[in-house]
Amino acid sequence: MPKEFGRHERIAGSVQRGLAQLLSSEVNDPRVAGLTVTEVRVSSDCRHANVFVTKMTKATDQDIEDILEGIGRASGFLRSRLAKAMDLRRCPELHFEYDYNVQRASDLTALIDSVQPAEPESDG
Repeated sequence: MPKEFGRHERIAGSVQRGLAQLLSSEVNDPRVAGLTVTEVRVSSDCRHANVFVTKMTKATDQDIEDILEGIGRASGFLRSRLAKAMDLRRCPELHFEYDYNVQRASDLTALIDSVQPAEPESDG
């Protein structure tokens, strides 16, 4: 039997798609340019949404701070645009967090690539 998704999961998917579109086309702040929305978790009462964003390039701690400040300033605009686009009576309040998973995966890949393969033992 297929898993049925609840209302908050459907809203999370809509919020993720809507934010991705808005970030790429309507937000002019250079601090949020190139951001990717990796996940959205909506509370069971659909009043709050934790939005996880990342940058596909390496980001320093200062970059992350700037990203969160920039997207925090745009959150009211994003929420109002989402409410209109999604035709919801109440759009969830957006809470942005930086998703470090892409950066961790990149660091781990670099670490694995840096390990030199062992010299084959010679039978001699």
